[in-house]
Amino acid sequence: MNNLLFTYEGFDKTNIGDYIQSLAAKQFIPKDKDITYVHRDYLNEIDSTSKVIMNGWFTHIPENWPPSDLISPLFVAFHINSSAYEKLLSSKSIDYLRQHEPIGCRDKNTADILQSHGIDSYFSSCLTTTLGYKYHSNKKNEKIYVVDAVHYVPESNRRFQKYKFYIQYLIYYKGISKFINSARKNNPYIIDFKDHYDRFCCIVRSYMIIRQLIPRKEMDNVEILTQYHDASEIPSNEERFARAEELLHKYSEARLVITSRIHCALPCLGLETPVLFLRNLDDSDESTCRFKGLLDLLNVVQFKRNRIINSPFNVPLDIQSIANPTRYKKYAEKLIKKCMDFWK
Repeated sequence: MNNLLFTYEGFDKTNIGDYIQSLAAKQFIPKDKDITYVHRDYLNEIDSTSKVIMNGWFTHIPENWPPSDLISPLFVAFHINSSAYEKLLSSKSIDYLRQHEPIGCRDKNTADILQSHGIDSYFSSCLTTTLGYKYHSNKKNEKIYVVDAVHYVPESNRRFQKYKFYIQYLIYYKGISKFINSARKNNPYIIDFKDHYDRFCCIVRSYMIIRQLIPRKEMDNVEILTQYHDASEIPSNEERFARAEELLHKYSEARLVITSRIHCALPCLGLETPVLFLRNLDDSDESTCRFKGLLDLLNVVQFKRNRIINSPFNVPLDIQSIANPTRYKKYAEKLIKKCMDFWK
């Protein structure tokens, strides 16, 4: 019996959040069992009996769905994205999912969709909320990590937007330069005006938002991190898993994390690190369909076009007063038990 763990190679970009999801599953595989690393999107090619926790997003190559019948799956934290409803809800896929009911869903939108097709499903929350099981730390420092506060440049009037960001850079040169230097220091990637101008623009946008949230006296404690890379910057699965673990250790010791990455925010709940999730009100349905149910577990700050629209706390923030909601715990406890029972 093979014990499978997902990898995500073969794309131009690498989202370390995917590898964080795999680490959430890995912590429950007994140490005396060998692990077979397999690409998440080629489970149809598995040719020997195997077990795997089916957490995450399985719609990047939907023509390879459903997985091989030789796999014994545990469906928890499962997500179907709106971009692949048609293929992931084919009659063949529905028959497969019914064989493995009940289906634990990462978000309520996925649970609702499956239920509407007669599949026994429920909201399990995300497996990354269990990461405190292995990575919790009682050691804390004064660092405030900003992790991809924004992660794209608006498509509309793109050239105008880029000029606007450069003007903002000149106006707020000192503060933005600190953010850029921090990003270069803390991440294995390049930021320049020629080949990676979008990264520059994202950091400018991040600064414009963060300066509204963080008191000036605390800005020296801010460090910039990213979970998103060109694949060539962290080319191997070994390096990507190492980076994911490095980030989890950073988050576990932080004073505060601010992020728009769901697989940074949810791990911080499990790590018991105060976290604010930045929700961009301009996000597409492909992005926001992932959030139903999950945002109820987090402190959410809403922004639109670089302006804070709504915050559960007064801004600038009193950082000492920020505490995470505890609603995630009842889901995390059930996930831990279910995953441990699966690997007995």
